[in-house]
Amino acid sequence: MASGASRAARRDVLLLAALLVGALAHLVLYYPSLPDRVPSHFDARGVADGWMAKDGFALTMAATYALTGGFFVVLAQLLPRIPTSMINLPNREYWLAPERRMESLADVGRRLTRFGAVTVVLILALVQETILVALERKETLSGFLLVMAAYGIYTLIWCVGLIRRFGKPPRGSSP
Repeated sequence: MASGASRAARRDVLLLAALLVGALAHLVLYYPSLPDRVPSHFDARGVADGWMAKDGFALTMAATYALTGGFFVVLAQLLPRIPTSMINLPNREYWLAPERRMESLADVGRRLTRFGAVTVVLILALVQETILVALERKETLSGFLLVMAAYGIYTLIWCVGLIRRFGKPPRGSSP
């Protein structure tokens, strides 16, 4: 089972890495066609009300991708080193008992890595919306609410999945 879990964890990290490469390639692809000033802030109606230099925009977005993806991968890798008392998990005493700790944390780590992948997709979608406004193909961030709603739904599903997985220890088990 450990090798299957290890393969799944590697697959999830590779997915996140592929998304990061794709997101960076997206920036490189659009960079030459961006105007010198790119929208960087939008009001409640989705109309640009703040701007930044094209270079700053590209560097900020590249750093945001790298830091976001890296945060989730590093956090997943650090979980085994974090004291049990600092991990907030339903029925923590049962799931983080020595005989179940590594398997449980491996599961949480995979979930965090997948959450990181979806977060990179969220950022990519918002960057694409911003680029379309910058290139004057759209007047506003018209897809913002849809993107955020999809992310919110994923977050809810992710939380429900975590609670279902760790909510109740199996019947007849003891910590």
